[in-house]
Amino acid sequence: MALLPFTLLCWSCNSPTGPDSEKAFSRVLDGENDDIGMSVAQTFDGGYIVGATTESDGSPYADFWLIKLDREGNRSWDRTFGGSDWDRLRAVRQTSDAGYILLGYTWGQGTGATDLWLLKTESNGYKVWGATFGGAAADQGWDVQETYDGGYIMVGATESAGAGGSDLWLVRTDPGGSELWSRTVGGEGYEAGFAVLQTADSGFVAAGVTAPSGTGGTSAFLVKTDSAGTVLWTKTYGGTVADTAFSVVALTDGGLILAIVLVVGYLLLRKLPARRFLDIMAISVMLGLAFGRLGCLLNGCCFGGPAREGFPLAIRFPYAGRPF
Repeated sequence: MALLPFTLLCWSCNSPTGPDSEKAFSRVLDGENDDIGMSVAQTFDGGYIVGATTESDGSPYADFWLIKLDREGNRSWDRTFGGSDWDRLRAVRQTSDAGYILLGYTWGQGTGATDLWLLKTESNGYKVWGATFGGAAADQGWDVQETYDGGYIMVGATESAGAGGSDLWLVRTDPGGSELWSRTVGGEGYEAGFAVLQTADSGFVAAGVTAPSGTGGTSAFLVKTDSAGTVLWTKTYGGTVADTAFSVVALTDGGLILAIVLVVGYLLLRKLPARRFLDIMAISVMLGLAFGRLGCLLNGCCFGGPAREGFPLAIRFPYAGRPF
């Protein structure tokens, strides 16, 4: 088997020469066989958690590989998870209890050709529980996020359900990994989801790809649902060749809009010259951001999630942080 290492790069934006970034460190994480890094996230302690697929752990098949690094990129520990067949990791996130949630797909853990495999660990990477989702055909998991209630939302693709071909698949679970609901979105062609997040209204948005039957091309695909998974709208973006969305980020600019309104209103009311705009810019922006986000901060819809039982007055800031 050929050696296929992967490299983790970390960049610093604190260069004394200005806005140009400088490389803080790079690490090659590899074993004796094929190892592929798929996901990375910063952890509460300032280090990093890396999700990969490895064939170097002694198993004849690929397994999930979870690697914890410190701030300087030095390996603190690593764990592998797998069964009697191939398992491929696609996403890892740190959870609000300082543990980790992993998602990928498995040939040997479920009941179908491939199934989504959701795996929860504690803070040192030891497995707490695992759950598979899927039918008789091929199903794949690509992204997972913790929800405001401590459960999880997953996105991927399914050939076991839906309108035909492959459909984008959303699955929501409770904190213990038990399914609450699942939804398929798609037509007779090919659809898949590669990224998902919970929105400020407690609904979800998923990004991926769609290739309607007979079109010959692919488009970026965006799906918005409410908290129960009911589809509110879908959008496609792109041309006639090959376009795919691999990531989605929520923009929270409502406070900035309010800040602009405050500035303009104050200038008109006081009949101030435009140069005075610079004098009140900082204060107005701060007030706008504060008022625009105060409600979200208190109820946790934008910056955090309501704390779990035992912390009735606590909030998490940022989201998935420890309650305080």
